[in-house]
Amino acid sequence: MTPGTPDVGKPVPLLAMAATFALGVMVIPASLRFVLIPAALLIPGHAMVCAIFGSALPFGGFRKVSLMIVLSLTSYPVSAIAAISVGIRLTRVSVVVTMLLLVLVCAAIVDFRNRRSGDVALGMPNGDRNVATNGAAPEVPVQWTSLLVPGAAMVLAALIIAVSPVVLPRASPQEFTTFSLSNRWSLVAGSVPIPEGSEPTVQVQLVNSSTQEQTYRLEPSVQNGDAWEPTVITLAAGERWNGSVTGPVPASVCRARLEIDLVQEGSAVDFDPLVLFFDDPALDC
Repeated sequence: MTPGTPDVGKPVPLLAMAATFALGVMVIPASLRFVLIPAALLIPGHAMVCAIFGSALPFGGFRKVSLMIVLSLTSYPVSAIAAISVGIRLTRVSVVVTMLLLVLVCAAIVDFRNRRSGDVALGMPNGDRNVATNGAAPEVPVQWTSLLVPGAAMVLAALIIAVSPVVLPRASPQEFTTFSLSNRWSLVAGSVPIPEGSEPTVQVQLVNSSTQEQTYRLEPSVQNGDAWEPTVITLAAGERWNGSVTGPVPASVCRARLEIDLVQEGSAVDFDPLVLFFDDPALDC
């Protein structure tokens, strides 16, 4: 860095560090991935410090490192919320892409800061640097050529944002649907004694935690018994349904198995069924 030039960082090292970290996340085995924890705690925060504060940060050393760690820890949940809001499943690939996107935007800001202050930080010859050597960097008028690199970086970031919802794995509807037994039925640990000929009423709870309306169908069935009446439920985004399914238990059967299957309209997601066992207390099995 030429004397007199504000030290706001360089975009190329930022991008190189982020790319190296991303490559490590993708190729290093899960059992050894813990070695990347220091990089995960520093790289996003370092990029944000360079982009936000530049040379204006009044402290360094331990306090600067602490700020970088805090910013890094903040960036991950914010990125996760952004990904979930557009329906992207959280995977290694989606986390790496969001981190690279953040560093890319920060690198564009850093590059613009450097060009604005007259320090071309992309490896141009010293003779091309318009930097005063006897004092602070002079104000340099912004020319359209100085916006090429940050502009290209911002365009690439916009393309990543536009393409990510299509390319990255979509979140499964099962991740946004809660399907469980409710009331006293949720406390059942084994089988339930049901007298022959009775028709138990089983309470069920269904929650649609997705961002759009969903239609579900409950399909209860008893092994070796008559089919129970299915139930169709349409839930708005965030809506909860508490209801029940009712049907006969086959006679002269020591133990009957009830399965309540959940089918989501327009989706091929295979939900795990709810399972209950009914015992006939009159039979000595």
